[in-house]
Amino acid sequence: MSKTPSPSQLRFLVGMMLGASLALIGLAVWMIARDEGSPVLVAVAGSMLAAFAAIIAAQGKKKS
Repeated sequence: MSKTPSPSQLRFLVGMMLGASLALIGLAVWMIARDEGSPVLVAVAGSMLAAFAAIIAAQGKKKS
């Protein structure tokens, strides 16, 4: 038996994922400003994380 997460747990998870994605995108901007590393990969990772958070949020709204 799998227990579905409560709406508050989903909001917390989505909030954490969005915060992490903003941190990754901010890191990419910092890397561009300092001309270091591969900022495109970091920005893509942040964007993918934000998209995944949006998918989870949309699925959570359908269930409740």
